[in-house]
Amino acid sequence: MEPQKPNPLQNPVNNSNNSAPPNFTNSPNFGQLNNAQPVIEKPKKITLSLNNVKLPTSIKIAMLIFALSSALILSLIPRIAHNVHSANTPPFWLFLVSGLFMICFTALFFNALSRLNLGFGKSALILAFGYNSVIVVIKFVLSPAALYISNRHTAFSTLGDDPNSLMYYIITGVIILFLYAIVFRLVYAFIHKKLEAQLGGERFSIKLNPKLFLIFGAALFCTFFVGGGAILLIGYLFAASSLDYLSYIFGALGIPLLLAIVLAIAIGYQSFDAVSEEVQITGNITLLAGFFWIGLAMIFLYHILWIVFMITLVHIWPFNTYSPK
Repeated sequence: MEPQKPNPLQNPVNNSNNSAPPNFTNSPNFGQLNNAQPVIEKPKKITLSLNNVKLPTSIKIAMLIFALSSALILSLIPRIAHNVHSANTPPFWLFLVSGLFMICFTALFFNALSRLNLGFGKSALILAFGYNSVIVVIKFVLSPAALYISNRHTAFSTLGDDPNSLMYYIITGVIILFLYAIVFRLVYAFIHKKLEAQLGGERFSIKLNPKLFLIFGAALFCTFFVGGGAILLIGYLFAASSLDYLSYIFGALGIPLLLAIVLAIAIGYQSFDAVSEEVQITGNITLLAGFFWIGLAMIFLYHILWIVFMITLVHIWPFNTYSPK
């Protein structure tokens, strides 16, 4: 029999600290009436910080291969489609083909994860592939198609920034990524609380890095006391591009986008729930945090790749714009 491979996500926690309260039935004083009552110690609280869970190098390499391969395909497909379909707007099949390639690359990535023996069950990985595939449809099929559909009827404003420029998609991508991260973190928090209740005596808590609060406080101080209205105006201009972007895509394909977002959240919740069941079975408390970081990293990569895709598209098929006076 081959020795079992160590789990790269295994947390070095002493299981003795997580044991149930001591059994007093074997005590010589058990059942005797006396003033000294046995004191049952409360189970120690397990503190699990997201900052203490690091992804193995093998996962980082798989993500790098995924990102480079996807960026290459997403930059080539529009050029090939332009040679085949020489029109003023990209054909819809371009978005379908791009989304199909991205789903295939996502499937290969999660297949690689299943071979790394990280402790995740097949159900969790299949569900993770499911919600990632829905995100792919949103980012590479529905959203870019909605932009070009909307632009057929209305020229885009350049108040926030030019929708044909790189900066427009960097700013929009960062803000939309922030919204994705908030929703993803909330899903994780719900599963975390549910797991805490199921484990009963073993309580989990999440430590937030104090530096984050310091940075956030410093940003607020600079906004309201140092920069004043100038910084608020810059923030408004940054948000204007994202608000315009959301109005464009939801104005054209609002119902399909909303359904896809709800579906992604639902499948993502089920995937975290499947991982929480693995935690209860295996006792590996770092699986949930590791699953969170893998999912968040994939969301980050999708937004980077979306920027690459959109810049390639507008370079070939620029949007109609106007400058408000």
